[in-house]
Amino acid sequence: MPWLKENGKHYTFDEIKTGVAESSSAIRFCNTWLNGQADFVLQTSGSTGTPKKIAATRDHLKASARITATYLN
Repeated sequence: MPWLKENGKHYTFDEIKTGVAESSSAIRFCNTWLNGQADFVLQTSGSTGTPKKIAATRDHLKASARITATYLN
């Protein structure tokens, strides 16, 4: 069963985790997440100025996801 669809292609959990899937930024993030990476460097969109790189831990990202899910109910 497909786990992620990007640019019209479907990727399974195993394809992403083992690095078989193509290397877009979303796929690379999923690969590092699924392989247990603890620290991440993300880039802001730059919608309000110059894009910036920010550091975030796995725990920061989990907390952000929980807060977002709670807010969106």
